Amino acid sequence: SEVTAASAARAVRKYRHPTHNAARDMIREKMCEALAPHVQPGDKYSALDAAIAIEHSMHRFFGKDENNPRYKGRARSILFNLRDTKNPDLRRRILQGIIQP
Repeated sequence: SEVTAASAARAVRKYRHPTHNAARDMIREKMCEALAPHVQPGDKYSALDAAIAIEHSMHRFFGKDENNPRYKGRARSILFNLRDTKNPDLRRRILQGIIQP
């Protein structure tokens, strides 16, 4: 089934921002800042929804411990790739829903 902007927003809504955890909120904000300038009309995800979904997936995968070095390393790696000017396809594919956050 195709992901629409409305269904993507509903799916992410349960992971809403803020989490009341300073480390997780900071990562979400930095990812949102990296994605925000690249959002275009018709994208399936907003910058905030994509950032929330990415961080939530990382949080679940690494055992819900934001002090875990693997969690922090993955966050740095993803932020680096989202900010990389030579990697515009990654941002576009995430925002368009081709790659699920």
